Amino acid sequence: MAAAVGLCIASACSREGVHRVLVFLYDGVPPLVGEVVESDTAGPEVPTAEPVAQSVIAVVPTKTLYLHTPFRENRCDGCHVASGGKLIKTVREGLCWECHPDKPPKMKYTHGPVAVNRCMACHINHKSRYPNTLKTDVRTICLECHVQANLSNDQHHATLEEERCIDCHNAHGGNEPFFLTARGIAIRDSAP
Repeated sequence: MAAAVGLCIASACSREGVHRVLVFLYDGVPPLVGEVVESDTAGPEVPTAEPVAQSVIAVVPTKTLYLHTPFRENRCDGCHVASGGKLIKTVREGLCWECHPDKPPKMKYTHGPVAVNRCMACHINHKSRYPNTLKTDVRTICLECHVQANLSNDQHHATLEEERCIDCHNAHGGNEPFFLTARGIAIRDSAP
C-alpha cells in the first residue's frame, strides 16, 4: 500500500487524487483547504477555513471528535474478533459490560435502555461529535423516548428549555427514583 501511495505522489498525481488515496488508507487525514468537513456521525457540518493566501498552506480547523477509548487506543480486539472484524458478542449480549461492569448492577433503579443492553440507543461505538460518544445532544436523545409535553407540565421541569436532562437525572440509572442526581434531589426537596 505504501508503495502505491509513494508511486502516486511521485508521479505527480493531482492534489485531490493524493488526498483521496490518503483518506482511503488512513484515518484522521485533514480535509483539503476549502473542503466541507463531512462526518459519519450526527451533528451539524462546519465548512473549513478559507485559505489565507494561495501560497500558504492553511491549517483547517475541525470539530472535536470524542473517541471511544478502545477505538482511540487501537484496541479493536476488545470488541472485535481479530480475523474478520466481527464483534466478539453483540451489544445486546452484554459487550459493553466487558469494560463498563459497574453500570446497572450497582444501581437500585436502572434506565430501560441500560437494563436491556440498548447502549446504541444513545451512544455511537467508535467516534462522535458529542461527549461520551453520544449520537447527538443529550436533550435530543432524551426526547426521542420521553415526550416533552408530558415533562414540561411538571413543576420540576419549569426550566426544561434551559437545562440538560442529565443536570438532574443520571442517564443510566441511580439509587433515587427517576435517577435523580444530587442537583435533582436538591430541586425536588426545595419545591413547595
